[in-house]
Amino acid sequence: MKFLDGNEKFVASHALSRNAARDALATFSDHNVVYFSSRTNYIDEFIASSLKKDPTISQIVVVAAGFDSRAYRIPFAGKYFELDMPEVIEAKKAKVAENGLKTLGQSVTYVSADLRNVTAKDALVAEPNFDRHARTIYIVEGLIYYLHQEDVDTLFKSLGEVASTGSPLVFDFTNLCLIEENCSDLNKYLIKIFLQIMRTKKEPWFSGFREGAVEPWLAQWGFKTTELLSFQNAGESPLNVKTWTNSTIFGQMGFAQAVKN
Repeated sequence: MKFLDGNEKFVASHALSRNAARDALATFSDHNVVYFSSRTNYIDEFIASSLKKDPTISQIVVVAAGFDSRAYRIPFAGKYFELDMPEVIEAKKAKVAENGLKTLGQSVTYVSADLRNVTAKDALVAEPNFDRHARTIYIVEGLIYYLHQEDVDTLFKSLGEVASTGSPLVFDFTNLCLIEENCSDLNKYLIKIFLQIMRTKKEPWFSGFREGAVEPWLAQWGFKTTELLSFQNAGESPLNVKTWTNSTIFGQMGFAQAVKN
């Protein structure tokens, strides 16, 4: 909440306005707000369960971290690393200083890198505080559908090269039919409107996965898939979203967990 300003901060600070805003956004934004909050909760639980299963995990890397707040709200005995564009890192550092935030980890290291010019592996290995041999949680949240498939491949190939054996990975993705505008259970005009909205926001979507493609795709980068979850089933365990009504667009989203071989 401390990363917010003005009206956004006021709304988030009061339960009544927060709940009203959530309900309105869920209605008029095709339940994307439900997806975003569920994604956050899902990844938070992934971190907790990973640390419980393997106490030797000593690092958490957040790729394209933006204003991710986990380093400031999730206690962790190890080190956080936040990887993003240099200008994003500078804005984040300024906001952290402005609000006097302190990490709940051993430390948080900001890794400035334009992944168009340098790989995630090279950016991390160049950071003295990063131990490539340590067991590490890798988080890729809200990113890959904004990238072309070749760039997604490059990113995950790089993560596969830097991740040590036993390191957990989590990310979210969309079905390719949404990108290709041919989902059998969706109105094609609804898809067109959604994709046009994203282009208008200058956040166009470019990539997704066909059914059954995620597991072999991860395997080529050295990761074994441990969970695949469709947001179409968000009303069921483990998400248990009480307000879920089978959103036509965000039902095409999915989550994946994997571990480095």
